[in-house]
Amino acid sequence: MKVWHGTSIVNLIKLLKADSSELYVTDTPDRAARYANAQATEHVSTAYERPAPGTAILEIESELLSWSVRGKDHNTLDTCEAVTRNYRIVSATIRWFEYENTAYDNHMHRDQVKEYLALRGIEVIEVTH
Repeated sequence: MKVWHGTSIVNLIKLLKADSSELYVTDTPDRAARYANAQATEHVSTAYERPAPGTAILEIESELLSWSVRGKDHNTLDTCEAVTRNYRIVSATIRWFEYENTAYDNHMHRDQVKEYLALRGIEVIEVTH
């Protein structure tokens, strides 16, 4: 089953290094993008216009999940989420910071992050808008 996880690029690298056994996921890329924007900008908003710089939206193959769904009037981002323990990250849609030499984690720059993800079999999809 396809699910999505939104995060900042820094937290993505930390997630991969920790080899986490469980991950909170959501049912659409747009919901995941709102999580990613909140992490990258430190501003929580239920409105979503475009990925913020420094975000990563992960497409994930997962086992069948049991979803927690809250009402549409629920005022946080977690209106539909689940926890997966058996998953594979297929791709990462990333919006880089404008400055190409931005260091994301342990002084890893854009090309190093791409290589790090490629070595783990994760396709990188770059967003420029």
